[in-house]
Amino acid sequence: MCKSNLRAMLVAEIKCKLCFMLAVKLLSFGSLAALMGSPAASQVVISEPVSSTVVVNDDVDVTIAPTGAVRVTDPGGGGVAIFGDYSSTFSNEGAISSESSGGLFGINTANGVLILGDVLAGGKIINDGSVSVTADSSVVAGATAYLISGDLSGSLFNSGEISASANSGSNADAFGVFSGDLSGSLFNSGEISASANSGFRADAVGVFVSGKTQGDLTNEGIVSATASAPNVANASGVLIGDMQGEFSNTGVITASASGAGTSNAYGLYFENFDGVITDVGQISASADNGDAYAIFLGSGNGTLNLRSTDQVQ
Repeated sequence: MCKSNLRAMLVAEIKCKLCFMLAVKLLSFGSLAALMGSPAASQVVISEPVSSTVVVNDDVDVTIAPTGAVRVTDPGGGGVAIFGDYSSTFSNEGAISSESSGGLFGINTANGVLILGDVLAGGKIINDGSVSVTADSSVVAGATAYLISGDLSGSLFNSGEISASANSGSNADAFGVFSGDLSGSLFNSGEISASANSGFRADAVGVFVSGKTQGDLTNEGIVSATASAPNVANASGVLIGDMQGEFSNTGVITASASGAGTSNAYGLYFENFDGVITDVGQISASADNGDAYAIFLGSGNGTLNLRSTDQVQ
């Protein structure tokens, strides 16, 4: 089997595993959402530290103030969960952390901010604070700091710190930011990181757009992904399924994969590329045993505005 087909299979497997993680999360949310159902509120403001999942069932503004914090240990669902399509403004100026270990049958997932729907045009996700997520388990561990289960037609702005770490005896997956299709904008001037470590296989992605990107993705900060496992380790700074929009980088994007088996690292990985890439920053990748490309472009024929030193495959 040729390398391009193998890479496509890897991307498909990551997508399937993330869908599985989301299904596990939905099951854990069932009773929690029922308990926290309430009459519609005009807005939700967290101005003091809380130690339980913040569940939002309405399309309203949500603010984590600088004095506020959501710190959840062994969560049933994560830090903040927003149910349904979202056209309001979510703003985090404080701290969100979710730490989960153990899990039923050795399967454990943790999320920082989970939006179970689309971020509609006009909807805004603003992160000026910190979001830190850690999942530890004996079999499967999955950690995602910002997880939009649907499409991002609005905007996501990050000037803070977003980190996800997954550690497992068998399979570990970590994602800094995840969304479906991107027709809006995703902007990073802060730091986004993902780290996965396991006893068999590990996958880490800093920013993952699983579907079609027709909007804008801009990095002026730092995006990093590291994966370590003895059998298979895959790390991608930015991973996009179908790139038709514009990507611009003036910051730093790194990916590192290590292990005795197969390890692959990509600063940028675009499965299909018919958009525009502009890079005047730094993009790099390193791997012990496998592919290590700063920029990997699959099928398509997009436009490249790169530095002369950028490595493209």
